[in-house]
Amino acid sequence: MTEPPEIPKTKLPVNMPVQRVVANPQVAPSQVHQFGWARVGSDILIEAGYLDLPEVRHVAQQLNDGKPSDPLQLFVTHRLSLTPLIALQLLKTVQTIVDELRAENLLPTETPKAESK
Repeated sequence: MTEPPEIPKTKLPVNMPVQRVVANPQVAPSQVHQFGWARVGSDILIEAGYLDLPEVRHVAQQLNDGKPSDPLQLFVTHRLSLTPLIALQLLKTVQTIVDELRAENLLPTETPKAESK
């Protein structure tokens, strides 16, 4: 049995031009209330979703009244699989956004500590 021919590796330019195209511009952006993530091998799966706000109010009232409540449902609307390199790019993008919002006094300068579980 013969080996398949080796495909020559091509070096892609670092800064390739990209034109942004919104796939369905008639659809409004989705609300996101919560993110979750998991590792899938070396990739990262990010999920984004929303909570039903009237249900949040109902559950909060039950808990304030000392009554038991079913858990809130998070409706996952987007699932993204990222390579480690793309995850790093996402981190840099979000850091730029946070820096801009802090410069405009729309976010505090101190980042709140994450809750331990």
